[in-house]
Amino acid sequence: MSTQPTRHAFIQQRARVAIRSVCVSVCVCACVILGCLTSASALPGLGAESSVEWLTCKSEVVAVGRLQSVTTVNGPGDVVYEDTILAVSEMFKGPPVRELKFSHRHFRQEKQPWIEAKGEVLVFLATEDAGGEKHMEGVLSPVNYFYCHPFPIFDLGQLPKFCVDKDLNMIMDPQKILSLARTWGSSKITHCVELEVPFDSSLGREMGYQRHQPTIEVPAEEKYRAKYVEMAGSENPSYRAEAVYNLLKCPGPETERILRDLLKDESTTIQSGSEADVAEVSFYVRQAAFRGLVSLGVQVAEPPLKRRPTAEESRNHRTQFWGSQFRMYMRGGWKVESVEDGASLQLDGEASTSVVVTCSKDGRRCCFTLVPRKWGKEQLPNGEDLGTTSLESARGRQFILTGTLSKKEKANFKEQFGLYATPR
Repeated sequence: MSTQPTRHAFIQQRARVAIRSVCVSVCVCACVILGCLTSASALPGLGAESSVEWLTCKSEVVAVGRLQSVTTVNGPGDVVYEDTILAVSEMFKGPPVRELKFSHRHFRQEKQPWIEAKGEVLVFLATEDAGGEKHMEGVLSPVNYFYCHPFPIFDLGQLPKFCVDKDLNMIMDPQKILSLARTWGSSKITHCVELEVPFDSSLGREMGYQRHQPTIEVPAEEKYRAKYVEMAGSENPSYRAEAVYNLLKCPGPETERILRDLLKDESTTIQSGSEADVAEVSFYVRQAAFRGLVSLGVQVAEPPLKRRPTAEESRNHRTQFWGSQFRMYMRGGWKVESVEDGASLQLDGEASTSVVVTCSKDGRRCCFTLVPRKWGKEQLPNGEDLGTTSLESARGRQFILTGTLSKKEKANFKEQFGLYATPR
């Protein structure tokens, strides 16, 4: 049996490398607030175009020159490596050399038009995570090549379609691009922000996005701090959490002061356990601020970051969750009349509560009792077992029907809710 990686395995590997490359010193904070962010900046580097300035900032080496040689080396499976030597005309970033060696890995069937460049090329390179490939260990390659747009090797005789500066201007002049690389090669900025491109702007129309707002990554200059300071004082807690993430790109006394103030933020979010049961209530803005300060190396006492839910919070969450589920999945004219807590048991020191959903259609009424799977058989209410949402004994709910549904209605109901046959 062959031990060579499959195409699917290599895609997964490249994705892991790309994701690891995105991580910066603030990732511990980002993972806390990821679920509450609403703007494009929640996922830096994914689905955005990079400005020339940001391409320069995030690269270890930036240089212009002519391709001296490109040697194609076969890798595992469909993978090939383009081992390249660049005769350098000018170094914009990195130690000065006359010849620059780098390698680009890709699938054999993927075209590489930059190899055919007749004139000079501008390269943005970094030492990426090799993902276990010995050929790439410690070797320069196009920076974040797997998801970077535009591709970080510019044929100056045929520029990429979307070559943009940090002010969202299209650049058509190779000399302008080289000037930007020359200027920003000495920048110390290590983070980016994403600027939304207006749909009705010339750049927005040129990019032709229809389903989501196009964004451009630009260096996180000091001028953006004021925007994030304002967001930190927003009435919307999601904006405050996003402000934490972005302020970490602009470290300093003001950032520390704002994050310390947000340690007292009272905004909460529900962390669900199994099937809409509330596991805990998190102070998510406070969590983001605390982890942000820690990532900056600030010594700070840990405030309360979570608490147990109240009985009312648990009840309201169950009611809202199952009400929305039944309104979404009960088809064929059925209406949800009520969603209420049913019987409750004390199991493992905690309340385990059933939910009763009453539905009606043309004078018919049905009650669905949703019983936690960890209840014993002797504790189940009377009625017809329709199935369970999970086969794990500690998770999921068993659906018990009282009332009449046709055979077709039962089949549709089970399909819509994805019910499994309850293990006996």
